[in-house]
Amino acid sequence: YGLRYEPWGASGEKLSLNYLLPNLNENVKFFLGYENFHRGIWQGKQLYHPWLLTMLALVGGGALWKKERYLLGILVSIYLVELLLYSSFYAGSVTYGVDVRYMIPTLLPLTILAAIGIESIGKSFKNKQVSSLLTLVILAFCFLPFLPLIMTSASEIEEASDARFYHDFAIEFASRFNESCYFISHVSSIYTVLGKPAMQIWYVYRPELEEVLEHSCVVFDEGEWCAIRVRESGSCLEFPKRYKLELLARVKNVKHNKVYSFYRLRT
Repeated sequence: YGLRYEPWGASGEKLSLNYLLPNLNENVKFFLGYENFHRGIWQGKQLYHPWLLTMLALVGGGALWKKERYLLGILVSIYLVELLLYSSFYAGSVTYGVDVRYMIPTLLPLTILAAIGIESIGKSFKNKQVSSLLTLVILAFCFLPFLPLIMTSASEIEEASDARFYHDFAIEFASRFNESCYFISHVSSIYTVLGKPAMQIWYVYRPELEEVLEHSCVVFDEGEWCAIRVRESGSCLEFPKRYKLELLARVKNVKHNKVYSFYRLRT
C-alpha cells in the first residue's frame, strides 16, 4: 500500500477501490468455473479451477456454521482478505496477463473448507467403505477433467509463448558460454540458477557496474523486457549510449516479431 504511487507497472495507482469491482467480477467467475462464462479464453489463460471444489467449500462452511463458527470465521476472513486485496490491485484480475497466480493464496482456506465439506458428506453414510469410496469419487470429479489440460505441452500454449521462447534461448546460450562474465538482465535469476554471476538490469545506472567492468567482463541480455518496448524497457536503451556492444548471439522470434540478443560490454 505504501508503494501504490511508485512508478512501476501501471501509470496510476497500484491499489485502488476503482479496480475492485471489475476485478472481483472476473475473479468470482474463476471460482465458479470460468469456462461456464467465457469458454473462449479460459484455456488460453489457464483458468483451471474445479467449481465443484467451491461447492464443497460451501458445504464445509455450512458444517462449520453448526459446530465451529470461530474456525469458519477465521477461514472466511483469510479468504476474503486475500480475494479483496488482490482484486484491488491493478493487475489483480485472473484475466490480466497470466495473473491467475494471484488467486493461489485464496485456495488454502478454500481447500480446507472443501475438505471439511467432503468429510461432512462422508459422515452422512454409516458404512465407512461407502464413505471412503464417495470421497474418492468426489475428488476424482474435481480434478480428472483437468488432466488433459495439465498435460498440454508448453509449446501448445500461446499465453506467454514469446517469453518462453526467450527463456529457452537464454538458457541455451548461457549454458554453453564458458567465460566467467557477469550477466546483466531483467531476469537475472535465470543465470543465478545456472551458477553464473548476474545482476539486475537497473545496475546500468549504478557505479557498481563500472567497478565490475574493471575486473570482469559483462554480458548484456537484451531479452523479452527489452523487446516489448514498454516504459520499463528504458534501461535497455542506456547500454548503446554508454558502451560499445559486441554481439555474441542473436535470435529472431518470427512468430511475435521480436529479436533477442546477447552483447559483451566494451568501455
